[in-house]
Amino acid sequence: MNPLRRFKGNLLILLALAVADLLTVAHFTSLGLVDILWTILVIPILGSLCLSLLFKAEKFDYQEWLIYCVGAGLVALMIIGLFINTVGLELNHPVLRRQVVLPVINAVMIILVLIRARLLLSNPHKKLFPTFTSGRSILQIVRIFIPLCLPLLATIGAVRLNNGGSDSLAITALLLICAYPVILLLFTKKLFKEEIITSLFSVSLALALSVSMRSNYLIGYDIHQEFEVFSAAVKSGIWYPHLYSNAYNACLSITVLPAFLKALMPISSEYLFKFIMQFIFGIMPIIVFVIANHRLKQKRYAYLAALFFIVQGPFIFEFPGLIRQQIGLIFFGLIFASAMSSKISKTAKSALLILFGIAMVTSHYSTTYVTIALLLLLVILKPFFIFLRDGLLKNSPYRGETREETNWYISPILVLIILLMAFLWYGETLQATGGVVQKVESSITKFSSVFKSDSHSDFVTTTFGLGGFIYTSQTLEHISDKYSVSGGYKPPASQYQPQPASPNGASVDSSLKDIFFNFEHKVVPLFAGTMVAIGLLIMFCSALFNRGNLEDGLFATGAGCLFILLALLPNISQDYNLERLYQQLLVLLSPAYIVGFIFIFKRWLKPKILLVLIVATTVIYLIGTTGLIDQFTFGISNINLINDGVNYDHYYTTNGEMASLLWLQGISGSNKVNLDRYSILDAEAYTTIPINRMREGVFPSEIRPNGYVYASSANINKGLAFDIYQNNVITFTFPQQYLSNNKDTVYVNQDSEIYK
Repeated sequence: MNPLRRFKGNLLILLALAVADLLTVAHFTSLGLVDILWTILVIPILGSLCLSLLFKAEKFDYQEWLIYCVGAGLVALMIIGLFINTVGLELNHPVLRRQVVLPVINAVMIILVLIRARLLLSNPHKKLFPTFTSGRSILQIVRIFIPLCLPLLATIGAVRLNNGGSDSLAITALLLICAYPVILLLFTKKLFKEEIITSLFSVSLALALSVSMRSNYLIGYDIHQEFEVFSAAVKSGIWYPHLYSNAYNACLSITVLPAFLKALMPISSEYLFKFIMQFIFGIMPIIVFVIANHRLKQKRYAYLAALFFIVQGPFIFEFPGLIRQQIGLIFFGLIFASAMSSKISKTAKSALLILFGIAMVTSHYSTTYVTIALLLLLVILKPFFIFLRDGLLKNSPYRGETREETNWYISPILVLIILLMAFLWYGETLQATGGVVQKVESSITKFSSVFKSDSHSDFVTTTFGLGGFIYTSQTLEHISDKYSVSGGYKPPASQYQPQPASPNGASVDSSLKDIFFNFEHKVVPLFAGTMVAIGLLIMFCSALFNRGNLEDGLFATGAGCLFILLALLPNISQDYNLERLYQQLLVLLSPAYIVGFIFIFKRWLKPKILLVLIVATTVIYLIGTTGLIDQFTFGISNINLINDGVNYDHYYTTNGEMASLLWLQGISGSNKVNLDRYSILDAEAYTTIPINRMREGVFPSEIRPNGYVYASSANINKGLAFDIYQNNVITFTFPQQYLSNNKDTVYVNQDSEIYK
């Protein structure tokens, strides 16, 4: 073999590394191409360099190898970052800076390339990645990469909305996102494995960017607090484990990892969170596909299972603002994907499971707690399940027949190792458990309140008919009195009356609109949820009564028990969003969606018609969750399509609002600043105003006579203010007139005002 050809992959890596170095030093920022290049270099390629020392890449399907490489790359970055951060702490010197990180990552990459070159001398056919587009024609390659235009179009549509343009591009992007899977699944004779990867990645990334790229600032709730701890690490050049006494600072996924990436990339901190972290999370549906493919065997069905994971509302609108949970969920999926793999030995699985388990622990606490609870349930239930199954099979017609075997492997010892790591990391090392122990204790001691609506989240009260949280003028008066301060104002309650969350929301004013609304928001989700429930029941019964897969039955039982337990216990569902739990469990249980359809309709429909039914249901579900049907029917939808609505009022930050916050930052003194539930997020994330000067709440009784009051765009232009009570958001009239009569306006622009 030609030596140059043998080492071609190594030479390309070194060339790409040199180009990335030069463009970074030159601070080349055009279109984010350098940032994407670095992301590819230091995550999948770095991960592949590490894994190819231990495994033969050619043994794996491309998609399976890719997800392990991404996981290994993320782990490698966290280990390298934690190592140099430890050195920095010892020397009291900033190390999470370009002048340190750039040489370190270059040295690591070059050493790995040299080791791989040495291995190639003894094994010339050793690959860095399995073959991707080898043997494909030019037209087929174009077809494979066409969906990559979807994220670009979604980004342009979001930016156009930010600049006051029309929604035409944003709508076009969403229509293409919905249409592409239909074309791919129903109108192509052969589905290439490469298309599966690019399609799932592109669709999920486009949906995420349609939300995250709105505004020039951050979109979402938790992401502002994540950005705060990240900014502290970037500013000081060191991650101080005990700088903040909260669980956010214990997550390497929002401290060391993004700070390390920021040191490499000529990108603003906001867009690292808004774009690069979303780019990384694009691997998640591919992980779901790999897991589903172990169960469903058919590529089209596995693709649909992964697509069902993507089309959920929390995935589109919540996860772009949950960076730590994105990274934690990647490792959660990798734990189960590697445990199911037929290409990895038990010894290698143990190593990967410990690696991914520890990375998950250091990435996100609640994902870790859910995973540990689920794994413990699986380990505990397994012997009982086997005992019950063997007893039922004694008189079964399937007795003596070979049962479906799997390659599943997670031993009780591995579960205990992950549990011990969580205890050491959160409990002993950082003392930042996220309050999980206290929440569980409180929930158990208050079990008698299980049937009270104010003990559960809106999702639980709506699903189980407990009655939702309703607030009145009396509620507002109670809150106002409860949080009043010495010298606070006492205006009549008429100054802050309850308001609907979004006064300009959808109006169902005709029978046709009513049909559309109920079909998209009630019938389709209920039908899809029913298919999941039926699928779980079939997986359970199949494992218990005949030759079905044992792990399928355990997953169905364990996940069902966990979901019901968290929904049943009082207060837990308010602290841990059950929609997020459902999204997390779908990583494992999305095949149940397909199993439900097959069980109900297989005997009545031909395979092609059955496929059409599943595709149609999934895409109609997507049309509903993205807000397209609301936009066409009512002219209003979510933040991805309009400059209005609940999420827009809560999370969209204008340049004017940021200018006023920065002006307020420059005001010295110890006077308190009152901000509402969502305005305070920007103040915490973007300003250096001391936290002890900020007070969340704009009821007049909470405002000191000599204090400042910050009024956002939603406060002054819509007259809305927001607060939180018993973990429920309440909306009320912003007391603008009362403040104008009792305080001076010291700063004003078209988007905000400041009173004193």
